Amino acid sequence: MLHLGMIEGWGDRVVQNGAKMTLGMALAVAWGMFFSRGLIAAEPLPPPDPAPPASIEERLRVVGSSLRSQPLWSDEAVIHDWRIQKNCRDGSCRVLDEMLKPQGTGTFEECLASLRQAQTQLPAPPAHARVVLVLHGLGRYREYCESMAAAIRKETDAKVICLGYPSTQADVAAHAASLASVIRHLPEVQEIDLVAHSLGNIVIRHYWRDQTDPAKKLSPDPRIRRIVMVGPPNQGAQLARRAGQNVLFDSFSGPSGQQLARGWEKLEPQLGTPTCEFGIIAGGLGNDFGYNVLIDGDDDILVGVEEAKLPGARDFVLLPASHFRQMSDPQVQQAAVRFLQHGYFLTEAEKQPLP
Repeated sequence: MLHLGMIEGWGDRVVQNGAKMTLGMALAVAWGMFFSRGLIAAEPLPPPDPAPPASIEERLRVVGSSLRSQPLWSDEAVIHDWRIQKNCRDGSCRVLDEMLKPQGTGTFEECLASLRQAQTQLPAPPAHARVVLVLHGLGRYREYCESMAAAIRKETDAKVICLGYPSTQADVAAHAASLASVIRHLPEVQEIDLVAHSLGNIVIRHYWRDQTDPAKKLSPDPRIRRIVMVGPPNQGAQLARRAGQNVLFDSFSGPSGQQLARGWEKLEPQLGTPTCEFGIIAGGLGNDFGYNVLIDGDDDILVGVEEAKLPGARDFVLLPASHFRQMSDPQVQQAAVRFLQHGYFLTEAEKQPLP
């Protein structure tokens, strides 16, 4: 049975050997992540269909649907370590305490009232002037960001919150709406920073565009100070577009994955460019070839270096970290913390802004 460590470890060995990846290898790594997540998902897989569809394409869709067994809940508010989450299928909400134990269900407003009432019975939590929100990428989950969160907590006095969203179950607009809700309901803080991996950056950019409308006097939360983009497919992803022609990828990547693939031309106009300070960390070998023969130029196996770039970035850095390991890579973590603290990844003199 495949598991995530096997897939990522194999991918890193390919990286360390400096080997170019074939189509089959590249898709095996990318798809293996989804396969393994489905096999170890906490929620049970649906029972097999007693009468499976006759056609091969339909059977592949059924398999992909089973493998795409990610959590269905998106964080809608995080208040003093309690969470309000929404089910992406039926819209129902629930309250989880700091131990992630359910404490109530209902509409969002009912859950918010219940949460606030429960917290009046608890000791007042320590105040934080600054909050860092950390978002995972496609096919991942909240716990994937804990290593990055721990590195930020160690070096700063900020409150660090890892957010979860059902990345393979809904489209980017839905994820951006959840992010907007979390930001809107943050307790009184003076500054908000964001750190995101891969698809998480596209969610942030969608939020930025959604919240920008001068005619309605609408703008992103002014408390947002800095954003660190790790492995972002800011210009789309060639590999996703190639894989998007495959029925199995189409099945288990979900609406967001399909938007990164053949839906990119429709998605891109819905994305904004942050007007606060933001920096980009890309992965690659530092040559003209990269790891993956399917991607032009240098790449991190899934996202090309040029695909990660976005004009307006205050700083850009290339680090030798594969896409799968970026959030747990010490160099990436140190660079992210440095940008949050100073506005550059390495030093002020080595800063590489993207005009």
